[in-house]
Amino acid sequence: MSSSEELERHLRVHFDKLECSFMDEWSGAGGDLSSLTAAQSFEAIVRLLWRIRPSLRSRLPSFLLPPSATARFRIATLVAEATKEVGVREKIGFQHLLYGTGKDLSSLFIELLQLMPSEGVEDEPDEEITFLSALLRRARLHTADDVLWVPEFCRALKLKHDGRFWCPSESESELFPLSLGRSLQSALESMGDRRELAAALYKEECEEREPRQPAVSSSAPRVKPALPPKPSLKSEATTPSVEVESARLEREEAERELRLAENALAECREVEEKIRSKRARMAQERVAIEAELEAFNEKLMTILEDPTAARAKIEKFIDDREERAAKLEAKWEGVREEKME
Repeated sequence: MSSSEELERHLRVHFDKLECSFMDEWSGAGGDLSSLTAAQSFEAIVRLLWRIRPSLRSRLPSFLLPPSATARFRIATLVAEATKEVGVREKIGFQHLLYGTGKDLSSLFIELLQLMPSEGVEDEPDEEITFLSALLRRARLHTADDVLWVPEFCRALKLKHDGRFWCPSESESELFPLSLGRSLQSALESMGDRRELAAALYKEECEEREPRQPAVSSSAPRVKPALPPKPSLKSEATTPSVEVESARLEREEAERELRLAENALAECREVEEKIRSKRARMAQERVAIEAELEAFNEKLMTILEDPTAARAKIEKFIDDREERAAKLEAKWEGVREEKME
């Protein structure tokens, strides 16, 4: 099992104990470091910090990344400061926490796992973790089987850990002469200490890696060495400071709010234009109704000027309706007979 697979196994065990919410999703994606997203890595780091120092829950109440860019920058800065407080020696910035994947943060996971309190040890009182206390905590981790890590070199030579160093068994010498002068052939023939054989293999491998210099005759002309390359005048790209990054995020937030305000203003203007057109249409309808009422008023005033004569005309019109109906019927019959012929 390689070191990365062993680390992934330890991470799965600890993430399961910490009840991380992404375990099912991560296992379905492969369960390796490369499949860890930035949000999942952030949750794992926060939960590990909670386990190492429970008082950090007051400063880091949630393991979820907020939607606002400014809030993301602020919470990532707090988590980076918390990693330094618990004794992490690697330099971690907000950009690692916001944009880094699980593979990028593997070294941080290793240090946090080493700082995790062992299961058999009771939680210590909350106090500031110094460099010495972090070393003492790492020294106690060798009793925990689930976090013990054996280097490949020590496993190949069957070395044992005595609490501080990796040492051979009592029947073998502690000297390990990597600069042994014996050749590989003589070491194989003698079949002595296996560490002498390892030293011979190491020496032969180093000799194979070194390029052999061809023999140069004294009569060959001397070649003038090439000049060193000119230094580049381009200024190296510097990492933006915290103040510059904060100002940039605030500017982006202000621009986004300005765009939202402009969209709202455009919608208000569109509604105002619709109201104006409807108001003009209602004004036209009002003018037409007023004209009809004016004509009706004229007819009514004509009747009211001489009510008696107007009443007589109306009564005469009503009385003559039968006569008019008879005339119309006779006219209709005449026209009908003409059409029938």
